[in-house]
Amino acid sequence: MRVFEEKYPVGTFPRQLKAGIHCDELLYGNLKELSIAITEDNSFLILVSSQALSVRTGKSTFVQHLAEAWNYIMLKEHGIKLDFDLRNIAFDANEFEEKAFDLHKRGQKYSVVILDESDDLTGHSLSAEVKKIKRFLRKSGQLNLLMIMILPDFFEFPKPVAVNRSIALITVDYGERFKRGTFKFYDFKAKKKMYIKGKQYNDYSVVDSTFRGEFARHYLVDEAEYRKLKYRDLLEDAEKQKRKNIELKKVAILKQTFLNCLRGLKGRVTQKELCKFFEISEDTALIWKKKKNDATPEQSILSPNSDEETTPTPTD
Repeated sequence: MRVFEEKYPVGTFPRQLKAGIHCDELLYGNLKELSIAITEDNSFLILVSSQALSVRTGKSTFVQHLAEAWNYIMLKEHGIKLDFDLRNIAFDANEFEEKAFDLHKRGQKYSVVILDESDDLTGHSLSAEVKKIKRFLRKSGQLNLLMIMILPDFFEFPKPVAVNRSIALITVDYGERFKRGTFKFYDFKAKKKMYIKGKQYNDYSVVDSTFRGEFARHYLVDEAEYRKLKYRDLLEDAEKQKRKNIELKKVAILKQTFLNCLRGLKGRVTQKELCKFFEISEDTALIWKKKKNDATPEQSILSPNSDEETTPTPTD
């Protein structure tokens, strides 16, 4: 079926043969059900991922089409006009929260807000970034938004959100000869079963999709501006990783120096005194000592045979 035929007349996109944009009918029907529920003071989260290759499968393009299909449904079924542009797309957890609240302030209730392949989505469940996302999701119900998170890999996402907080999973993958434009939809039950049964071996085949469909492959926001923002985010991620590596190296040197002093000054200085001098907690010292005792020569911190440091962050 076609949506927004007046907004996207023939000629809007290269090789466009019909007015509007394509929307799979089953996908439309599911979005329509969510649109009814969201107007009854709800918020929903949809996860979008890939199964085979995690990049360049068309996830971002698909999500833009999904967002416009949602806006069409809200206008046609509920008489609510919503905007969709780059203000609806975020590239990290902080920006996602900011844009969600901004939509609410601008009177764009029931809008779509997208978190586009942020590294924050694949961290450890106890990491600061993931905790931030989980906290936001707990308090976001009052915003009445359709939230979409694009993930590099569904199984890397923390279980509490992947299984319980999200309403559906959609995977976007290549078709024959790496042709983009196909998706698979997993409802709440199918998504939950897949995560629980498939996570150990990263196996998406443990459950059949609820349905599958196709989507068009053109951008619905300013492509040049979108790519510029995406590239900026890539550079910022690289800079963050660079700073993180520097901090890890500093901690590795501090740890090795502490352990050397602890061994070399044994009997002359207590561990407590040494901890005070190095400004670390005794719990951190115990962790460092245990890791040192557990390590093989090849795993030793700053080993001359290794270019990598395997060191924990101090606990204080």
